[in-house]
Amino acid sequence: NGVCIRPESPDTGGRDAGDDDAGANDAGEEDAAAATDGGPDATTDANEGGQPAIDVLVVLDSSTSMVTAQARLGVALPDMVRALATGEIRSGEEPSFEPFTDIRAGVITVDLGIGPFSVPSCTPSGDDAALLTEARSADCDVLPPWLEYEDSMLARFREDFACKANVGTRGCGFEQQLEAALRAVTPSESGLPFFNDQPGQADRDNAGFLRDGAVLVVLIVTDEDDCSTADAELFNADSPRYTSELQARCIEDSDALHRVSRYADGFVELGRPLVFAVLAGIPLDLDGASPTTILADPRMEPALEAGGRPVNLCAEGEAVSAGAAHRLVSTAAEIGAIARGARAAVVGSLCAPSYDGFVGRLRDAVVGLDL
Repeated sequence: NGVCIRPESPDTGGRDAGDDDAGANDAGEEDAAAATDGGPDATTDANEGGQPAIDVLVVLDSSTSMVTAQARLGVALPDMVRALATGEIRSGEEPSFEPFTDIRAGVITVDLGIGPFSVPSCTPSGDDAALLTEARSADCDVLPPWLEYEDSMLARFREDFACKANVGTRGCGFEQQLEAALRAVTPSESGLPFFNDQPGQADRDNAGFLRDGAVLVVLIVTDEDDCSTADAELFNADSPRYTSELQARCIEDSDALHRVSRYADGFVELGRPLVFAVLAGIPLDLDGASPTTILADPRMEPALEAGGRPVNLCAEGEAVSAGAAHRLVSTAAEIGAIARGARAAVVGSLCAPSYDGFVGRLRDAVVGLDL
C-alpha cells in the first residue's frame, strides 16, 4: 500500500476548520498515510449501522484540453467529501444530515486504447479501466489505488486528491467514458464483454474498492462526448468500413457505438445505491437543469466544426472548451427513468468557472437517496 507523497508546503490559511486540525496534528503527520491509504488489503465491508459507506469512482478525461477542468475538480470535490463526512453543508455549521463517515475515492481515465491500430497518443489498451496508482505529476511519488477520507486529515486529502485528479493530458483522443466506468465496477465473472474483449475489473485490478452495501458514486468528467464501441475498426485510419475523417467518426459513425441503455442498465443492475454524475459539455445557462431539459435544447445535438472537432459549447475565450455530451446526458436521463429512490443522476456544465455548485448538487443527491 502507498500514499501520494508530496513535498511539505506552507499553510495557505486553509478552507475550514479541518485544514487547521490537519496542520496542528504534528504527532500524527508521520502517520498521515493511514488517512488516505487504500489498497487490495483494505476491508470490503461497508459500515455497520448508521449511514452506509460511499465509494466514489471518478472517471477523468486525460486528453490535451483537460488541464483546467482537472484542477477545478481537484479543488471542488474534497469539499463535497468533507460535507458528506461531517453532515455540515458549510464547515463549522450544525450538521444538516446524518454524516457518512466512511468515504473512499478512486480515479480511472476514459482511455481504453484503440486495439491493434496506430494513432498518435493512443495505445492498444490505454489505462485499462484500472484505478490509477502511478504518479503523473512531479509532486507525487506513489499513489494508492484509492483514498480514504478522515475528517482530521482534510488538508492531506485535498493534496492527495489533487494529485489523483492530475491524470495528465497525454491520453488517447478517443474517449470511452461509459465503457471505462462500467468496466471498472463490473466483476469479470459477470460475463459482460468490454472493448477489446476484456473482462470487468471490479474483482481484478480494482479488487477491494467496492464494498458490500456501499453507495456507489460514478462521476464522469470530460470535455467530449462518449465514444464507447465494441468495434475497434472504428479507430483504424485506413478502415474500408468507416471512411469519414478519423477525428469525426465518433459523431459521424455513431451507429458503431453501443446504445446508452447498455450502460444505464449495467449500472442499475449492479444492485447498489447509485448516484450517476456527469460534468461535461452542457451549455452554461443549462447548468443545474434536468437531463431531459438539457437534451431538449438543440445545442445538445452533436455537431462538428470545420476542423473536425466537436462544436464548443463554452463561451469564446474560456479556459475550458467542451463538445455536446449528448450520450452522457442521455445515460443520466435513462438511469433517472429506470429507478428512483436508491438511485439518482446529476449533470453539470464543464464550462462553469467553478464546480462548487455541481458538487453541491451531487452531495444533495447522495443525501437524498432512499437508503
